[in-house]
Parts: sequence; structure tokens; C-alpha cells
Amino acid sequence: MKGFHYACRFLWNAATIFVFCLWLLAQGTCHAFAGNMPSAFAFVTKVVDGDTVTAVLEGGEEVQVRYLGIDTPELHHPSREREEFGHEAAAANAAFVLGKRVFLERDVQGLDRYGRHLAWVWVYGPRGPVLVNAKLVQLGYAMPFTLAPNVRHTERIIEAFREGRSRKRGFWGLVERRVFSASQAWAELPSLAGKFLTLEFIVDKIKKTDLRYSLVAPGGRVRFVVYRGDAPRFGGLEKLKGCSVRAAGKLVAGYQGAEMTLADPVQILEIRHQRKTHSSTSIHIHVTGCPLDYPHIHTSFPGFPALSTLLSGVSRETSVLHISGT
Repeated sequence: MKGFHYACRFLWNAATIFVFCLWLLAQGTCHAFAGNMPSAFAFVTKVVDGDTVTAVLEGGEEVQVRYLGIDTPELHHPSREREEFGHEAAAANAAFVLGKRVFLERDVQGLDRYGRHLAWVWVYGPRGPVLVNAKLVQLGYAMPFTLAPNVRHTERIIEAFREGRSRKRGFWGLVERRVFSASQAWAELPSLAGKFLTLEFIVDKIKKTDLRYSLVAPGGRVRFVVYRGDAPRFGGLEKLKGCSVRAAGKLVAGYQGAEMTLADPVQILEIRHQRKTHSSTSIHIHVTGCPLDYPHIHTSFPGFPALSTLLSGVSRETSVLHISGT
């Protein structure tokens, strides 16, 4: 009788995995293995923070699982204080997975350097399987974190990120009311580190390494950071040199000063660049070098309120716009 019970349980688990993978295959997402790490069901016993849980695999092994593709505010970082929205992110994560059976979808790399299992975490909801990684981003409790080679669901994450901004969920509801210049951010870094806010400065230098681009403010103590995996979505970061960029995100204390990571152009709220030459006959607004191809961005030219209307009829390749005036 005991053998029959185990046989039934095995068949039930196999059928569940089969049905789940059929759905994932229909979405183009089911992959059985990531290297030597098989995708598997697990039971979540503890939520560590917004992007890490403890789970028990079907064979009884207890593992720590780090969610792929996202980064949530810190709760237990060894060198950082508890960050804003850390508790909210952990609570949202718990609501999705704590005490529930989840499906751990592996990507190319199965473990991180700390030995944690890396996974896209699915839970079955009333309307079908839900990718928890993307849901946390959509709610405004997580930032995208693209790290090759584990990029299978990056587009889902970015789509969720953009939706979170459009609906002003989570930290998006605060950032536009908290605007800081580079000098203010540097002076107040001890109290601002870990906070979500809007940062604005003129990009003085652009530095590149194998890992990332740094858009550096005058003085070198404040910067926007774009990682190489995210850079293609920005379409030519070099063009931002000399522009005043206003962007929203989390400010952190890095080794080189205050940093804000930009994972997607949706974080850029405004780009401005003007150099005005006055004469008795005309005013020249130079927009050379500033990309105007981010459709969500407001491009502002103070003192010329009609310019945004005029720009709608101007080619985005225009380098110098001439406006007649007195």
C-alpha cells in the first residue's frame, strides 16, 4: 500500500511538471537544464528579502534561491544599512511565495559565487503561472539587474519595469518629488544612500570599463552607471556628454562616490542641452549631441515654451534649430 502511495505521488508530480512545462513551452520559456542544474519544484520555507528565499527541493535538500534578473533593496547587506522599500519588497515576495510550491526555472548559470541557486521563480496563481521576478519589478519594489549569461527573461523584466513606471507604483510614486543636484547628492550622501530619488546633472565625462559605462558629473564624485548588458537599450550613451540628464533610481555609495544605476531609458525623465546665441534677428538653439529618440522623455528648453511644439515637426536628426526672433 505504501508503494502504491509513492507511485501515485510520483505520477502526480510528473504530471504537474509536464503540464507546467507545456504552458511554459507555449510561452517559449521552458528549459529543462542549466548546465548541470535541473529546473525543479520546491517549497518555500523562508523569505530572506525581496529577491532571496530558502526553499526545500522535492528530494528534501534545503537551498537558498537568488532570483534572476532583478535587484531589490537591501535588508541584510554586510556593508550597507537597511534600504528604503526593503521591507515592502520582502513582504511582497512573501505574499507570492512563502509556504507555497514554486517552480525554479534555471538559466545558463545555475549557482552564484555564494553557492545560491539562481532561478526564475514561478508560482501558480488564479490566472495561471506568474513569474515572481517580473511581478516584483512591476510593483515598483525591484530594479532590473541584467547579468549575462542568465538573460532568458530580460525582456519580460524590462516590460514590467516600464509598466511600473507608467503606473507610478512602489518607489516610482516618490522619485519625482525628490530632486537633487550632483552637489546636493554628494553633500547628503550619508542620509540619501539607499533612497529612491531623482538626480540631475550635466554629464561632464563618460568613462568605460569592461563592465559598465559611467556618466560622470563635474567634480567626479557623482555618476550615473549603465552596465554593459543594458547599454544597447540606450542607443549610444556617448551622445549624452554635455547634456543635462535628469533620471530616477536608487542612490548608493560606491567606491568612487555617489552612484545611480540606470537599467533602462525609462529611468531618464528629461534631457536638456541649450546654448543660446542672441542677435537682433535670430536665436539659435543648439541640440547637437543630445539624443532625442527616447519617446517618453520630456526634452526641455527653458525660456522657449513653444519649442516642444515646434520639435514635433522637426527631424530628430536636426543638429541646429533656428528660431526667428528679436
